[in-house]
Order: sequence, then C-alpha cells, then structure tokens
Amino acid sequence: MKRTGLILLGALSLAAMAATGAAQTYVSFRDEWDQVRKARIHFGPFSIIPSISLQNVGYDDNVYFESVPRGDYTATIAPEARIYWPLGSWILLSARDIPEYDFYLHEKNRREFSNSYGLGAKALLFGRFVAMGGYQYDKHQRQLSSEIGSFVRDETRAVSGGLAFETARKTSLAVGFFRRDVAVEDIGLAAGSSFSSAFNRREKGMTLEFHYPLFSESFFFLSADFTKYAFAFSGSTWRDSSAVAVSGGLRFPLSGNLTGTLALGYKKFTLNAGPFPDFSGLTANTELDGRFGRFGVRLRYRRDNPFSFYQNVVYFIENDYGGGVSLYLTAFLRLDYNYDYSLGDYPRFFITDPLTGEDTAIRRRDRHQSNSVGLVFRIFTDTGVGLTWNEIRWTSTLPGWDRQRRFIGATLTQRF
Repeated sequence: MKRTGLILLGALSLAAMAATGAAQTYVSFRDEWDQVRKARIHFGPFSIIPSISLQNVGYDDNVYFESVPRGDYTATIAPEARIYWPLGSWILLSARDIPEYDFYLHEKNRREFSNSYGLGAKALLFGRFVAMGGYQYDKHQRQLSSEIGSFVRDETRAVSGGLAFETARKTSLAVGFFRRDVAVEDIGLAAGSSFSSAFNRREKGMTLEFHYPLFSESFFFLSADFTKYAFAFSGSTWRDSSAVAVSGGLRFPLSGNLTGTLALGYKKFTLNAGPFPDFSGLTANTELDGRFGRFGVRLRYRRDNPFSFYQNVVYFIENDYGGGVSLYLTAFLRLDYNYDYSLGDYPRFFITDPLTGEDTAIRRRDRHQSNSVGLVFRIFTDTGVGLTWNEIRWTSTLPGWDRQRRFIGATLTQRF
C-alpha cells in the first residue's frame, strides 16, 4: 500500500506539471524503452545515443538577407547526446544536451555559443497508465519564419506534464498540460527595431492525442489542443489571443522506405481585443521522405498563422510547399535536387505615410522560392557528406522588398 501510494503521488506530481506546447508529439513508454535497447553506448546504468548536426557550412553571399548584401563564411555545429536512465522496469528518466556554436568569419558579432538541454521522466503504472513530466530549455540563433530573412536569437523555457493510457498493441490516449516562455532578441537590426516586443510571450494550455497502430511502426493519430498567448510587454497586450486546433493523419516510422508525417487540421485563432481579424481555417504539417529503388522523393506542405514581427499586424498566413528528388548513382553517391516555395499572406497590412502619419491598408503578399542541387557521398551506414548550392529569391507586393541570397557549402545527412 505504501508503494502504491508513492506511485500515485508521483503520478499526480508529474501530471500537474505544465507542458511544452501543443507541438509536442506523444511518444509511448514502450517506444522510449526501444531507444534504450538500441543505444550503442552504455556507461553504468546510463544508455547514451549521440549524434551531430552541421548546418550552413560554406559561403553565404547575403547573411542578413538585405537588399544590399553582405557575404560571409559561416558554419553551425551542434553535437547532441540523449541519455536514458531506467529505474527498474517502470520508471525511465531521460536527458538531452545540445551545445551549439555559430561561426562567422567576418561578422564576428554573430559568433555565438549556446546550449539547449532537457530533462524528462516517465512512470508506467499498473502496466497501462503512463505519468510523464519534463523541462526543456532551448536557445538558438536562427531564422524564426519566412517573414524574417536574417537570424534572431530566441530562447524558450518550457515545462510539461501529462497522463496517458496505453495498450499492448501501442494504442494510446494522452492528455498533457504545458507552459512555455518565449524570449526573442534582435541581431544586426537597425536602431528602433525590436523583436522582443513583437514575440516575447507566455503560452499555456492543454493537449489531447490519440494514436492507433495501422502498420508496422506506423500510426493513425488525432490530436486537439488549446493554447492561450499572453505577451510580456504592456504595449503588446493587444496581441493577447487564444487558439483551438484539431488535426489528424498518419505518422510513419523514424526509419524505413517511407518516413515522416501526413497531417491536416483546422484552427480557430481568436484575438482578445483590437481591430484585427481572427483566423480560422485549414492547417497542415506534412513532411514525407520515401526511398524507392534508385530514387528518393521528398514532399512537404505546412500551413499556419505565425505571429508577425510588424507592429501593425498580429499574424500572417503562411503556406509552405516543398519537394525534391534524389538519384542514387551508385551505392555511395547520390544526386539531390530540392525546390521550395513559401507564400506569406497578410489579411490586413498597413503602411504609414512619413509626412502625415496616416495609415493606408494594402494587400501584402511575400513569396520565397528556393532551388538547390547537391552531390552527397556516403561515408558509413546511413551517414553522408556532400556539397550543395542553393539560391533563394524573396519577392513582395510591398515596394523595395525584393532580394536574393546564394549559398554554397557542405552538408551532413544521417539519411543516405
């Protein structure tokens, strides 16, 4: 009885924790245990899964993505370690650490070291129920959305918790609660520009997710979430809002001939006050990667309403399409081509006359098009290194916003 009481107390404590946001996808207790068994490194009771990410290694001819370009040599390296610590057969503790270094040869003010980490715990109760909780800290220098060409520094602190019911066939129903604090800093912007007032906020709410296995390691899922957004600065409280979203689709395994997620949904975004319109409509988060003989195929479609940087707009509607093909010339050599197209649509956008101070409403649309080609060499198992060339063009109905960027450099992939 004493042990049962302690288990229930621990479950309630974990379930009461606030969570990392609706975007988190539930991972079953048994799938977490599979990660422990697959780990190649063991140190005492710990199982360790290392990996490394290399990005933007090469020459960028417009690092700030401005109409007057400035080029530089860049590189981002981010090793990662995921650590699991099983306690008996019913408690699993986990941690991750991702140190990251951004290098710029000439733009030294953009050189930065940061570290992201997380802690998590899961407890299997009575063979069917899973109590879970965790803390995540993430800090990056990156591009927030297609609206912002240059990198910004964003920092996120989040806590999460929930309770799930799982069957032996991996059918699961999970409910979660979350709280996330987002802080964004300017990098290389003109005086008077501020991402902090536009983006700093607290998000909190709850999620519900159902998984049903269809094929080997593939799942049908339904999810729903409710999120409240409260902005940090008093001058930005007109951005306070809430959102209800539902989605469904298929999730494919992490490895195999077909991987990724096929998901479509509906979202209702409501502003607490102000003259700006609410948003309701289709959302999508689909990204598929398939291998068929000598050919590889990639497809992507995302649709959402991200918060906007501009002080007279709350959000814009973003439709992001992408596709690519790969040709495996030999067992160790692959040729890649990718095309990406993103459309940012502003339902209500104003420009201000500098002489009169009057606002005029216009229909603003921003288009991003990207073409890239690359040659990838397999070095071992599924890991490959390659050389890529990429060109991005940004055109807008707003005068003076057309610009372009070219990048040539090295790539590292762990899916050859």
